[in-house]
Amino acid sequence: MTWKNHRILTFAMVYAVTGYLAGAVISMLASTLPDRLEMGIIPHRTYTHWVLPALGLLYACHKWTLAHPGIQAQIAFYLLLGYCAHLLQDSFSKSGIPFIFPRKTYGANFYITRRMSETLVVIVALGGLGLYCQQKGYLDKNYLKKEAEEIQIVMEDIYYFATKNR
Repeated sequence: MTWKNHRILTFAMVYAVTGYLAGAVISMLASTLPDRLEMGIIPHRTYTHWVLPALGLLYACHKWTLAHPGIQAQIAFYLLLGYCAHLLQDSFSKSGIPFIFPRKTYGANFYITRRMSETLVVIVALGGLGLYCQQKGYLDKNYLKKEAEEIQIVMEDIYYFATKNR
């Protein structure tokens, strides 16, 4: 999947599942990390796309977030959620991703990257996620206003944390 589609789809997925706009933005920004971490050194869709370590880290981070609630844990969780959303999206491609072993890939074969099939999968997924968000009330004007205010609070917390630790 192209980086633009990863970002758009990750934002929609995380927002639909959580209803948390700030978390969806953080996840969206992290959604291209599996590809960026390859840095031209690691073969594409091998170690950076390996499901087992990613899910293990997400689980550990979720437990850490529950035990130590705060902005740092929340950001780490949503970064990893964006990373894992990328893997989920790539698992539907023809070339797939590694599940058990880092060099053996499996894919659902729903699309081929940079082809019309990818665009169709993204459009259908966005349509379904949009309808779900509408049903849950996540697209309501008042709900979005509250979420925008929450983003301002999160940004203030990040600024405070960054300047406090100088």
